[in-house]
Amino acid sequence: MIATSDSSQVRAKMRGDQVFDGWLVLSACLLLFFGLLSLYSQGRANHEIFFKKQVINIVIGLIPAAAFAFINPKLLSRLSPVLYWVSVAGLLLVLKVGQSRNGAERWINLGFFQFQPSEMAKLFLIIAISTFFANRIDSLKKPSTFLLSLAYVGLPMALIAKQPHWGATMVVFFIWACICVAGRVPPKFLVLTALVGFLVLGGSFLFPRIFPRVIHGYHANRLDAFLGRSAEKGSNYQTDRAMIAFGKGGIIGDGFDRGTQGPFIPEQESDFIFTVPGEELGLFGCTLILISFGFFFYRIWLIMVWAQEPLYRMMAGGILGLFLVQTFVNLFMVMKLLPVIGLWLPFMSYGGTAIWLCMSAVALALNIERQSSRI
Repeated sequence: MIATSDSSQVRAKMRGDQVFDGWLVLSACLLLFFGLLSLYSQGRANHEIFFKKQVINIVIGLIPAAAFAFINPKLLSRLSPVLYWVSVAGLLLVLKVGQSRNGAERWINLGFFQFQPSEMAKLFLIIAISTFFANRIDSLKKPSTFLLSLAYVGLPMALIAKQPHWGATMVVFFIWACICVAGRVPPKFLVLTALVGFLVLGGSFLFPRIFPRVIHGYHANRLDAFLGRSAEKGSNYQTDRAMIAFGKGGIIGDGFDRGTQGPFIPEQESDFIFTVPGEELGLFGCTLILISFGFFFYRIWLIMVWAQEPLYRMMAGGILGLFLVQTFVNLFMVMKLLPVIGLWLPFMSYGGTAIWLCMSAVALALNIERQSSRI
């Protein structure tokens, strides 16, 4: 059925018909369903109302999603300078009036909800960076264009790192890298940049006096805990509890709404939401979720491959990069394969700004596919 759908969409594109990717919408809705089930169960165990709040967040998210679904991407591209500087202004504002939590200033309190400018910046920067390269399509192989793009994305990255939020900083860098790949920037430029980045981060961890503001104290503590070098008792408490949850779940899980580890896992509703299906649905349920994610990525990858205009191809590449890095880093973090850096799981973690970003990004991908089919 999937193969037939793909071939029919290819024929529709050859005829110039408009295409609506129902499979992409279905996979996104399935992930939202798994997320709401997890929040419902987690909230009952902790006497919280994350489920109800998330339903409201999803309903509100239909508004920005509709905007990105129907506004022509080329109009968004023409507005990219405005979107870029709005992102920078929001990141500057959060440093001035942001609400501090766990040693980081990432949220602006608007009274009825907390807004996180770094999440808004991710989607705006996808549009801005794609436009940057599309306007220089004839000079993509020049080192000067590459270095200018690095400076272009470097400003918001520096502001996000200053919060500090190294998880979001890494996401923005990966988005930029994926747009570079989709735009067919020479790979040697990316490899060299990655090497320099690893050297700086490695040097800042090994020699903190040389790079005192690159790695903050709690970042180093988390890395020490991940590497088993921390002598502090309970330094791996979150991830240890996550392992207990997965171990209890086994193959088929303890059953929906029968989890017991929720009260013992800090931030379970956001960063560690995957432990809920891990405990209650077991390996079987987690595999279904991972298959849903894989199919979701596949549909966005097809949009990127089918896009004939470089601008559309790079926007789709940035969207794919956003979802890939958010998903894999969160899952690896929860399963103790990476240090804890505070990244939410797309569609499943609780959070208004996060779910609005996911819904808007999917809507933009559908819009890109529809515009590409007209070519």
